[in-house]
Amino acid sequence: MKADNNVVYKYSLKPFRSTRQLVRMPMGAEILDAQFQDGQFVMWASLYDSYEQRNLKEDRAFVILYTGEVTKHRIRQHLATLQMHGLVYHIFEID
Repeated sequence: MKADNNVVYKYSLKPFRSTRQLVRMPMGAEILDAQFQDGQFVMWASLYDSYEQRNLKEDRAFVILYTGEVTKHRIRQHLATLQMHGLVYHIFEID
């Protein structure tokens, strides 16, 4: 059986605060980082190329919050804190 190769892909998030956003990505993708790129929220994930080729994907949920903003979403993992134009954004993976 052929070994899986790793590849890094980029995924975009919409600039909506407090809104659950679904991103479809290969199963088991590992989020590496999230940053601003050209004024947009983006994330990079490491994944197995064979999962992408075989369309083994899942929807994962994310939310962007301001500092001090209350949320009803169940937070799984903090991905990044970003600053732009004096505002501070926190990106989380949620259930």
